[in-house]
Order: sequence, then structure tokens, then C-alpha cells
Amino acid sequence: MRTTRPRLVILLVLSVVVLASPLHSVLADAATSPASTDAESVLVRIQGTIESRPEGTPFGVWVVAEQAVLVTEGTRIDESQGPAVVGASVVVVATPIDGTGAGEPAYEAVSIHVLPTAEVASRVVVIRGRVAELEATYLVVNNLKVFYDRSTQIEGRLALGAYVHIRAVRMSWGLKALTIKVVDERIVEFEGRIERIGHPEWVIAGRRVKVTRQTEIIGRPEVGLSAKVRARVESNGELLALLIAVTNEWPVEVEWTGIIERLPPQPSVEPTQWEGRWVVGGRAVMVTAETEIRGRPRLGLPAHVVALRYPWRPLVAKRIDVLSVAPVEPL
Repeated sequence: MRTTRPRLVILLVLSVVVLASPLHSVLADAATSPASTDAESVLVRIQGTIESRPEGTPFGVWVVAEQAVLVTEGTRIDESQGPAVVGASVVVVATPIDGTGAGEPAYEAVSIHVLPTAEVASRVVVIRGRVAELEATYLVVNNLKVFYDRSTQIEGRLALGAYVHIRAVRMSWGLKALTIKVVDERIVEFEGRIERIGHPEWVIAGRRVKVTRQTEIIGRPEVGLSAKVRARVESNGELLALLIAVTNEWPVEVEWTGIIERLPPQPSVEPTQWEGRWVVGGRAVMVTAETEIRGRPRLGLPAHVVALRYPWRPLVAKRIDVLSVAPVEPL
């Protein structure tokens, strides 16, 4: 009995030492050597759902599968399969952080990979335009701030003023670029008045542009309206229109001079009421109670008309100036 008790004491001591030893190897990646004692050499793999993350920036503390993870500028975030938003499934590779207190993140993320979901296609937006601002983590195109990082596929050389084609996804903190393609610098943009609509050439802001079936036309272009143009400079110097977008806000003011060809029937009680449909210089125009009429209208007299044009509605007269009086009939 005297020789058995010391052995039991030794076994109890060894058991306490084993139970008190660090358990880093429980979460460590299988490729990491369990003999390593350097915390930075241990890679931890965490897979699960993003439960929370900072708004407006990717940097800060994320909670993934109930684990607090610190995301820094050195973290590689792969969103090629979808946005890293709350609720997305991800795989996080991280290193443990020593000496953290209660409520502080226990891991620093090396990389975050978003697992594919069926909703990616519905969140993708396409942005085309020139780079107005360019920073290390974002660029501004068409007044939109688009973030990018090492996971973004960039084709060409990004620079201020470069024309780019961006595929991005909407996230809770903004737009994240999946791909950025720098388009040929021969793309030009300008805006001005539509002066002529021909086949196949139009004249906009004094510049001739060739319009084809591939030209995307937004709005209802008419001579006198303003339009924004995006075109490609061909090898012979001609401009090939890629996009023509009418930019005028309705109503549009138009004016012309012509002979009064038709007047509405005059009531016998108040013969000076001119509301109704007129025809001046071959163009029909509606006269309302708000129309200002200067002079006494008569068939055959010239008149200058200022009218408002609305989409899919007849012209509405704003003002009509009768330019001469009726001729005196011989006795």
C-alpha cells in the first residue's frame, strides 16, 4: 500500500497537466503541424454564415459561425461567387490572436471566400462610364462609388479619365466590383442639341455621328432636343454612335411661324373664345384658357406660335402672336 499511493499522485499530476495544455490544434487546419507553438503559423478554417459585419466598409470585426474575426486591409475577400453580406455562406481562413480579452476578436482573417448562391445574378449591376475619382480601394464612375480589392478582376490599366465597363454586386455597405474592364480610349462622350436626324448620319452638337441598328437609343429623339452621345472613333475618324440618350425634360418648348389655316368654331354668345384645335403653318396646336393670344386671329393671317410639346400628346399653345391685321375689303 505504501508503494501504490505515490504512483496515484504522479498519475493525477500528469492528468492535470494534460487537461491544462492549449487546445489550438482543435480548430487548426489539417495542413498545419500540431507541433507548432507559434500562433501566427496556425491557420484556422471557419465555415458558416456571416452573422454580422461592419456597414459601409469591409474592415472591422465580422462574426462568422459565432466566431469573432478581425478583417483588415490585408485580408483577401473573394466575392466572385456572390457578395459578402449578412446571411451569406463563407469559408474564412484566419490566424489566432494572442492576448485578446473578453468581447475582442479571437482571429484575424487571412482570406474570406464566399460560397456560390443562386441569388448572385439578381444582384449584379453593370456600370459604364469614365473614372472621375480613383483611390486604392474604390473608384467613382457616374457619381457612383464602387469598391474593389484583390479579388476584383481588372483588365487594362486603371487611370483617371479611363472609360470602364464594371460588373458589380450590391452589398449592404455599397457596390463591390467583380470585374473592371478598361475600354479602348477611342470611346468619346459629348452632349448637345440634335440638329439633324438622317440616314445613317445624325448631327448632334455640331458633330456628325453614324447611327446603326446596334446603336442604343433611349428616349424619343427629335430635332431641337438635347441628347447625350457615347461613340467610338473609327480608324477613318468617323464617329460610330454606341448610345444616344435624349436628356430633355418634358415639356419641350417649340415655336414656328405660319398661316392660320384653321380656327375652332366660334360660339354666338362669346365669339372671342378661341379654345380648341388650331392649324398654323400645317401644324395642329391646342389652344387653352391659359394661352396668351396677341392680336385678333383670322383665317389666312400669319401668326407666330410658341407651344409646349409633351410626350404622346398634341402641342399646347403657350402664346400666339397674330402678325398682321385683316385686309380691308373694297366697297
